[in-house]
Amino acid sequence: MRSDAFFTGRFHGFTYFGRTNSLRLPNGKMVILTPLEARIWLFLTAGEGQCWTRNALYQACFPSSTTLRGRSLDSHVCRLRQKLAPFEGILQSV
Repeated sequence: MRSDAFFTGRFHGFTYFGRTNSLRLPNGKMVILTPLEARIWLFLTAGEGQCWTRNALYQACFPSSTTLRGRSLDSHVCRLRQKLAPFEGILQSV
């Protein structure tokens, strides 16, 4: 996962702009991601096609956090999915 604040990356028609934590969807709509949503997005898109455990997501996206407990990761992923709603299948749970 890149931590460069100015990184711009592309993923299947999505474009991520690190300076503003914004994501341009394939339909051209821009959405703003929270810093935690951006970390999740970057982690998951860097490992395209891989299946990650909840623990792996916690360790990669929130390595020093002692405040995230229980279902908080689910809440962040849920909000990210809502922002990507027109492209429902982009994040899948197994």
